[in-house]
Amino acid sequence: MTQSKLSMNISNNNLKFLPNSIQNVQSISIYNNPFMCDCNMTWMKGWLELDSIVEPDKSVTCQTKEGDVHKIIDVTESLLDCNYDTEIGLAVGFGILLILVVIGIVWAKRCPYETKVLVFKFFRIHPSDKYKIDEEVKSYDAYISFDDENIHIRQWVTRKLKKRLEEKKQELFIPVIHATLGEDRADQIVRSMENSKRVIIILSDKYDENEWSVFECQQAEMLNPNEGRIIFIKYHPEAEDMVKKEPWKSRVKDRKVLAIGEKSSEHRWFWDKLKYELPVK
Repeated sequence: MTQSKLSMNISNNNLKFLPNSIQNVQSISIYNNPFMCDCNMTWMKGWLELDSIVEPDKSVTCQTKEGDVHKIIDVTESLLDCNYDTEIGLAVGFGILLILVVIGIVWAKRCPYETKVLVFKFFRIHPSDKYKIDEEVKSYDAYISFDDENIHIRQWVTRKLKKRLEEKKQELFIPVIHATLGEDRADQIVRSMENSKRVIIILSDKYDENEWSVFECQQAEMLNPNEGRIIFIKYHPEAEDMVKKEPWKSRVKDRKVLAIGEKSSEHRWFWDKLKYELPVK
C-alpha cells in the first residue's frame, strides 16, 4: 500500500507570514507572496535550504518594514537585528525587582520600626510617629542628661554627640556647656528641660549614683506632654542589666531605648534611630 504524498500550492495568495507547521507539508509552492521579513520567520531560511524545496520557491523574497527586499534564504537574525537582549534584560530586571519587593515586604513586617527609620533616612519621610510636643515652640530640640563626673561620657557628649546632632541643625542644651554660672542649678534644669522637645538620658554604670542625673531623670518623667519626649541611650554594657531591674525597668517601659553597640553596623543603626526620634528639621 503506497502512502499518498501531501502537497499544497499557496502561491499568489497575498500571504505575509507562514506558520512553522507548514514544514510538515511534503510538497509545496509558496512563490509570489508578499512575505514580510520578520524575526519570527527566520526559521524559513533553514526550511528553504532543504532539497525538497525547488525553484522558484528557493528564491522567494520578503520585504522589511523599511522597504528592503531580501531572499528569504539569505535572511538571518543578525540581518534583521533580532536582538533579544533587551527582552531578556527586562525580564531579569523585573524578576530582581519582584524579589526586592518581596524582601521589602517581609522586612517591613518583621522589623517595622527599622523600616520606618530607613524610610526617613533615605526619603525624609517621617511615618506615623508624631508627638504633640513637636507642635509647640521650644528653644531646644533636646536636653542631654548624663553622668558629668565620668570623663569618657563627658567627652563623648561634648565632642561626638554634640557634633553629630548639630550637623542636623538640632538645638541642644548640654548642662556642662550651656548652664549659667551663679544661677541655681535645679532651676536651670527644670526651666531648660521644660523648654526642650526631647530629653536624651544617657545611661551609664554610675548614672544613678550622680544626684543631679537622678534629679534630671525625675524631672523628665514629670514633663507634660510626655509621650515620645524621653529617649534613653545605653552607653555602657552595664546599662543593659540596669534597665532590667527596678526602678529603671518601669522608667524605660514604653520609651525609646537605644544602644550604641560595639560593631560599626550597630553604630550606624544607633545614629539613624536617634535622628529619627528627634524633632524633624
